Amino acid sequence: MNTKSKLSIAALAAVLGLGLTVGAMGPSLAQQLGPDGHGGRPHRTAMHGQRADRIDGRIAFLKAELKITDSQQAQWGNFEKVLRDQAAERKLAGEKMRAEFQAKRAEFRKAAEEAKAKNQPAPTPVRPSAVERMERRQTFMKAHLDSQAKVLDAFKPLYASLSADQKKTADQLFGGGFDGRGHGPHRGRS
Repeated sequence: MNTKSKLSIAALAAVLGLGLTVGAMGPSLAQQLGPDGHGGRPHRTAMHGQRADRIDGRIAFLKAELKITDSQQAQWGNFEKVLRDQAAERKLAGEKMRAEFQAKRAEFRKAAEEAKAKNQPAPTPVRPSAVERMERRQTFMKAHLDSQAKVLDAFKPLYASLSADQKKTADQLFGGGFDGRGHGPHRGRS
């Protein structure tokens, strides 16, 4: 795998990881439904796809919980647009990442079949180095911070327009280090 491919995959992984931002937005719903919407624990990539596909429901839930008024609609609209844009970006990135993964898998299988036909040992998958993994992690973290900044920029004016009761609800919905499933700052450990 060449460096350009590795960087593309790392960038796609970072964009796909942005699902944590919007996934953390509805902890009450996440607690009611569980991470897969049914109470089970799906694989992490399956959760990202489901999150992207359920944006309408999450947005409707948040709007209803916050009891957005007509006078708050402009601020809500800006916030909603950021959430929808990020969900669309994650969905496209996920599709691209899956396609690249399938292509790499097919390439590896073809090389393995060719090696077998020539009575040679099967190729060994190239694993990223520790430095490459750290660089990927850094790329993901930067993308996550950029995403969070967009959400925060859209949320601040909305929050300022909320009544005291609405702010209390918002503090419960959006406050504290959520792990993407509506659980507290313990990073997903149940």
